[in-house]
Parts: sequence; structure tokens; C-alpha cells
Amino acid sequence: MTVSGKGGIRRKNQEHYKSLKSLDALHIACAEGGNADIFLSTDDKLINASKRNKRFLKIEAENPLIWLQKEI
Repeated sequence: MTVSGKGGIRRKNQEHYKSLKSLDALHIACAEGGNADIFLSTDDKLINASKRNKRFLKIEAENPLIWLQKEI
């Protein structure tokens, strides 16, 4: 799934989204489409799936507590 420039969402058959649940893929696609620097989540399964596919994603997913510890 990706976010189009007009705010619409369209599905793409991209390998890197297949290991993510539908709503997780949607959230990642929205963050990518919004040019976010980081995607923060407490969902360990989502974080692990995104790390396994990080070479395909435009955004890094991280636990907010771990991310904050790195930033301070």
C-alpha cells in the first residue's frame, strides 16, 4: 500500500509489505507518504517485521522508549 499525492491510498503488490498486517502496512505507507523521519510504535511484531524489511522501506520503525533513550 502506498499513499498517493492526493491523500488517497492504493494497494501495490510489493514484497516488503507482505510480511506486515494490512493495517500495519497502511500505517507504514502513510508515514512514508508523509515523509516522516521515524515511525514510533509499541507493537513489537510490527517493529520486527519492518526491521526485517528495512532495505525496502523508506522509514525506520522503533519503540518510542528505545528511540528516546538513543536521542537523549
